[in-house]
Amino acid sequence: MFGKKPAKKAKKTVKQAKKPLKGKGRLIISKKAAKPSRSSKEPKPKKQTPKAPKPYKKPAKPTKPAKSNKPAKKKLKPSVKPKPTAKPSAPKSKPSAKPAAKPAAKSVSKPSSAKPSTKPAGEGVGKAAEGKGEVTEASIEQHVDDIIQKIKGLEIQGANDIAEAGVKALKYVAEKSPATSRKAFLEDLTGAAEKIMQARPTEPALRNAISNITNSAEQYELKTIENIRRYAIRRCETFLKELIEVVETISKIGAEEIRDGDIILTHCHSEHVVAILKKAKEKRRQFKVIVTETRPLKQGIMTAKELASSGIDVTYIIDSAAATVMKQATKMLVGADAILADGSIVNKIGTYAMALLAKQFQTPVFVAAETLKFDPTTIMGAAEPIEERKPDEIIEPQEIKGAKIQNPVYDVTPADLIAALITEKGVMRPELIRENVKDII
Repeated sequence: MFGKKPAKKAKKTVKQAKKPLKGKGRLIISKKAAKPSRSSKEPKPKKQTPKAPKPYKKPAKPTKPAKSNKPAKKKLKPSVKPKPTAKPSAPKSKPSAKPAAKPAAKSVSKPSSAKPSTKPAGEGVGKAAEGKGEVTEASIEQHVDDIIQKIKGLEIQGANDIAEAGVKALKYVAEKSPATSRKAFLEDLTGAAEKIMQARPTEPALRNAISNITNSAEQYELKTIENIRRYAIRRCETFLKELIEVVETISKIGAEEIRDGDIILTHCHSEHVVAILKKAKEKRRQFKVIVTETRPLKQGIMTAKELASSGIDVTYIIDSAAATVMKQATKMLVGADAILADGSIVNKIGTYAMALLAKQFQTPVFVAAETLKFDPTTIMGAAEPIEERKPDEIIEPQEIKGAKIQNPVYDVTPADLIAALITEKGVMRPELIRENVKDII
């Protein structure tokens, strides 16, 4: 506490003791202080104005310099209370070095524990797990299952968004597959593809996208695992880019069909329909839109909000009011989840009924959809599967005990009720669709 030579300083005279002792504090002795003796304790000096803002400390007994630290620490309280300084907070010289070393060690360890955060953003859980050696077949499967559950639970909805999510899941499998051979890699890819395609039965856009990627990977000539992996990833990325571009293309083509003074009725929510109407607004077309509620999940609310936020004149109605307002409409514009071989379309339940009303009032029906939604299985006469969801989306079954509850998600609108299809390849009569989807067939 007081330096390395406390014994020699004790033998000095009073005049020598007037010099401040070395250490963490300074000793100030009054001129009238008695000569220190070993047998008696030194009298407490009178309070003086200290030359330095450091606390008074009683000199340790010369015979026991090792124990002088503890009494000095205990006598700090009765002494004059100066403003706290940094030095008195660490009375012991040896222990003070150890606490200083520990915080330094902790500060060094923090950057080392944050190494995973230096990886590129957007890589996701899988990327972080890969750095820790935790990416396994089970973790890859769980990632795919999570996306499938979001699609089934309607957290992800809309044909385009579902197709996008499915392709992203397949891309994840291609990136993370631990396969070391071409055969094992293709088994991982096709196994995941089968699960993804079953997420929503009435979504040919999802099926076409996934099967297109897996088929091209299987036909890829280069056999090395890394080459085929890169190719599969590149195919997924290309498709995702094209999916964005096709929306813009359809919006430009469709906007040309909107005229000043039009009153357009739309049902459910379609990314293409919203894009067309927004593009027409950008072109300063003057028109109004009637949006149906779309029971039971009320997707019409989403459509109405998006259009209204773009400054479009929107009227929101319940589904059963369609007949009342259809006589005002100049056009009916809807999307599609599937296009069949004969030009019929599959869309949200209620579309067929509204198309019949449109025919009654001689209102032309336009359908906006990309050719990716064409279902090639229907060429041979296969029926498009119509998904049916849980009854509690409509009503709690116990509220009407004894009654059956049916909740079909889609219906089929025949081609003869459709004026034209608006696709990325142009506006066409529905019966001509097969001539424009040879790449899918």
